[in-house]
Amino acid sequence: MPKRHSPRECRAIRLRSERRHLAHHLEVVLAARRDVERFSFRGLGHLGAYAALEPEGLAHATVVGASGTVTILAATRRVLKIASLRSRLFALRRLAEACGQRVVIATPQGLRNEIGRRRIGGRPTSAAR
Repeated sequence: MPKRHSPRECRAIRLRSERRHLAHHLEVVLAARRDVERFSFRGLGHLGAYAALEPEGLAHATVVGASGTVTILAATRRVLKIASLRSRLFALRRLAEACGQRVVIATPQGLRNEIGRRRIGGRPTSAAR
């Protein structure tokens, strides 16, 4: 008989899956943009505030393009809906900007819209239908 997970473990598994999907959507969008020279999923790991908030539903990428370097923070709907997590997200953005990084916050819906607009990945997303 398979082992049953506790509610806390189930939540952690679900959030990890959401972060993976968010990172995948971010990667698809960045790979399709012509103005992106290169990108990597690094850049905010040194900030303690990011490490504390990442398990709640954050993914990020540092993008180098024609207009310079920018860090994209992709947050799940959960982070944006819960007031305490949202305030921590914006505090993280201010902290990163204080360290000299340009930061943009992306939503899952915004990433799906971008994928649908560009018709990336063969199959249209729900936003493109």
